[in-house]
Amino acid sequence: MTNQKPKSIFRDGAIAASVWERAGRHGNYFEYTVSRSFKGKEGFSYSGSYRERDAEALKHCVDQAVAWIREQQGDDGPQAEEVGDGGVVAVQPE
Repeated sequence: MTNQKPKSIFRDGAIAASVWERAGRHGNYFEYTVSRSFKGKEGFSYSGSYRERDAEALKHCVDQAVAWIREQQGDDGPQAEEVGDGGVVAVQPE
């Protein structure tokens, strides 16, 4: 994997959703990942585990990421397709 930077990042407190552009067999598509930052003994770290109190921030960040992806694709309808693992959802362009 390359050192690609996210196309966009949406944050709410310690929660962030990062949008990535990927190349697939049928063309480029966007996907997003979600993480929670925290300060440990050696500085800031990131986790894919969440607490109950993170629920609203998670929803907010995911909603923003999906809206951004749909805006880039120029449509308002859902086209989400689960791919891979780790809870990553990619939105495939038609």
